[in-house]
Amino acid sequence: LSLDQIHSVELVGSGSRIPAISKKPSSLFKRELGRTVNASECVARGCALQCAMLSPIFRVRDYEQAARVKVRVQLNLHGIVTIDSASLIEDRKENMTSEEMISENNHQSSAAKVDTSSSTVIEQDLKMESTKDKKNALESFVYEMRDKMLNTYRNTATESERECIVRNLQETEEWLYEDGDDESENAYIEKLNDIRKLIDPIENRFKG
Repeated sequence: LSLDQIHSVELVGSGSRIPAISKKPSSLFKRELGRTVNASECVARGCALQCAMLSPIFRVRDYEQAARVKVRVQLNLHGIVTIDSASLIEDRKENMTSEEMISENNHQSSAAKVDTSSSTVIEQDLKMESTKDKKNALESFVYEMRDKMLNTYRNTATESERECIVRNLQETEEWLYEDGDDESENAYIEKLNDIRKLIDPIENRFKG
């Protein structure tokens, strides 16, 4: 398989966000790497699809898969990226009919349009990661403040303040695992700010 026969290269995996990881394959294949799928979730989604295909319960529609090249990359302790191997996973062109060949050519001619949407996909990917970070920050803050209210701030806050805050923390935790499991980034930020408004006076009192 020569480089001229490779139509596109898709970079996946959370590690692909590291510039050193993406730079080496890009140099090897002499082209810009594709980022048209969610780098963090595409493998998991593929596994879920494969499980559904093997399950006797679910039915999966037939679909065609184009040839893919699997590249094995390693990053050593010195930050040096090396490519161990590159292999063709599947080559379906050998058994393609003339109609399929025409369809494949049409797909290749539209590759430029796909490339223009790569930046949008990257933005969505970054937005998703940022939302996850805000959700994790809120969850961590809930656990931290609950511990402090029962220990560190126990003698600083009044009984009514403790009850109010602990109840609010409990409600926030339940919200995170129910209605707030898949909320927007702003929703997590607002929840965190609401809790801070209750905690800040007690923290200032404790420090003072």
